[in-house]
Amino acid sequence: MYRSDRNDLYDKKADIINLSYKNIEQIDHNTLSSYVVQHLNLNNNSIRRIYDSSFINVINLKTLYLSFNLIESIGRSSF
Repeated sequence: MYRSDRNDLYDKKADIINLSYKNIEQIDHNTLSSYVVQHLNLNNNSIRRIYDSSFINVINLKTLYLSFNLIESIGRSSF
């Protein structure tokens, strides 16, 4: 699981958040729910699972980049 204590998610109202190459393995429930972001880059990680409700409250999200991950499952209500 990726944790924001590494100061990568310091701006909760950024237009773009780049979390590529962070060795993220999964996106848990509501991980990004308090963020206002339009473009989220999660490319080149090790993401295998995206759980239900992972992006459900990220209402301004327009673009989600997930290329070059190892995705095995995406929850039915992730978005």
